[in-house]
Amino acid sequence: MNLDVILSKFEVAKSNGSSAQVKCPLPTHKNGDKNPSLTITEKDEEILFHCHAGCKTEEIIFLHPSLLW
Repeated sequence: MNLDVILSKFEVAKSNGSSAQVKCPLPTHKNGDKNPSLTITEKDEEILFHCHAGCKTEEIIFLHPSLLW
């Protein structure tokens, strides 16, 4: 699965080709994720997730199980 397909499942704030800042979908962000805190990066044919607010990648994948295919 490539970065463009994955990003289509999120609300993208900004993208630079190999990574993007998106709104984290987890409910732990009170009033939504107003300052997009989830970085999704494609590096060495891998997709990396990092929520700067501390959400776990496993929780994000749980909300979007289609990311595993």
